[in-house]
Amino acid sequence: VGALAEQVDARRALGVDLAFLGDLEAGVGELAEARRIVEAVGTVDQVARTFATWSGLLETFGRLEAAAGLALEGAELAAGQGLGRWHGPFLTATAARALFGLGRWDDAEMLLGRAADRVAPELAATWVYIHTARGQLDLARGRAAAAAEHLAVARDAYAQTVTQPWFATPLFVATAELAVLEGRLPDADAAVAEGLRAAGADPGNAAPLYALGLRAAADRAELARARRDDEEVLEARRAGDTLAGELRARLSPEGADGALPTPRTEAQAVLCQAELARLDGRADPDLWEASAKAWERLGEPYPTAYARWRQAEALL
Repeated sequence: VGALAEQVDARRALGVDLAFLGDLEAGVGELAEARRIVEAVGTVDQVARTFATWSGLLETFGRLEAAAGLALEGAELAAGQGLGRWHGPFLTATAARALFGLGRWDDAEMLLGRAADRVAPELAATWVYIHTARGQLDLARGRAAAAAEHLAVARDAYAQTVTQPWFATPLFVATAELAVLEGRLPDADAAVAEGLRAAGADPGNAAPLYALGLRAAADRAELARARRDDEEVLEARRAGDTLAGELRARLSPEGADGALPTPRTEAQAVLCQAELARLDGRADPDLWEASAKAWERLGEPYPTAYARWRQAEALL
């Protein structure tokens, strides 16, 4: 049994590595085999972890329907085996995140409420995960005050735990987005900077932070142009150029260390190009069209709508 447990761990790791090296289907195959083995001889904890790895990988690569289905299957299994307050809430929140991406916001809200009600209080990292997702959903729905409350809970939980970048960075993405929407651009810059420190080497974790950083810089430049403040425009462009250069370095073959960008990371990179043009004072509807199409291919209506709004703005 011990050797089989090690094999499951190895297959899970290999599956993730193969996916990021460009062969998602082979990676999924390794995870499917890990699931087969662990369901036959493993513990409930190992089964739940395999579901978490697999569903999280699918979410990362934009396979949101499949990610939601697997995560819910894993959550039900965990609940049926007595781990409903441990693995169940995390998997339920993973399903909710995927449904949020697909625009199924009512379903996502229901699942996030269920996850928050059931999570064990000592699982600080899962609290970060759940309340960050609730904050992101509230932001999308224009409920800034509610979003701020959830992000405050997530931030308090974050301070209690050392957590992986893929737990941490969505918190800073949401914090930066709230600050941008409220016009607190220095706070947005600070959240982006803190998030990038937490993001680690994976460009997929960092890409949405760069997009929000460039959005904040572009907003800052537009406001400065309206005031005819050339020095402020220049400062915003310097900040944006630094962010854009860092992202290019992360996505380069050397910076990525052989890993290929996921479709979601590629969509964020296209969004960054469009925001950079806006920062430079160029109304480029073609870049926003490209951004909208990138998100449409992933089936994500919320970032698609943002890109279409900016495209319409550029055409005026």
